[in-house]
Amino acid sequence: MNCYSRVPTLNPANPSSVLSLQSSAFSCQPSGRQIRVLGISARAKMVMRGSLIGAKVDFVGPFRKLFVWQKAHQLTLEVYRSTRSFSEDEKYGLTAQMRRCAVSIGANIAEGSARKSDRDFARFVQIAFASASELEQHLLLAVDLEYLWREHHARLVASVDEVKRMLIGLSRRLTADGRRGTAR
Repeated sequence: MNCYSRVPTLNPANPSSVLSLQSSAFSCQPSGRQIRVLGISARAKMVMRGSLIGAKVDFVGPFRKLFVWQKAHQLTLEVYRSTRSFSEDEKYGLTAQMRRCAVSIGANIAEGSARKSDRDFARFVQIAFASASELEQHLLLAVDLEYLWREHHARLVASVDEVKRMLIGLSRRLTADGRRGTAR
């Protein structure tokens, strides 16, 4: 087994950017299968800022660069805006449930992207997909209870469907070796 990991070389002019990856003998873990998402490697888990020697290292996850996370975040914001007008009786019911499952989509993408393997990341993508399906059910209930206009409901459902399609695509890329993804 190759006991070398890849360590970023920092740009001295801009410490928050990485110039290249160099081999180092800091760990004995095999590198994960590399996939490209938005010009970044899904396994390039962190962008390091600051000096590697003698200084505190600040890590920022790459999930913000994933289009699926960006779409899920926009969906979450729209769900929050939409539920503001719901009945006060639903504050701890449907409103809370819709917000919780909308937040869960992006949160699971973010958490999964910080995992060490594509398989773990894919598991969190599956959980995000399930949360999107739950949100779809709550949106249907909201329109049936006349908390949402049908036109607004249609736009939200279209956004949920777009996120779900993107999650399926990400899951398939992460599980390209044949493991089951979110698609059924």
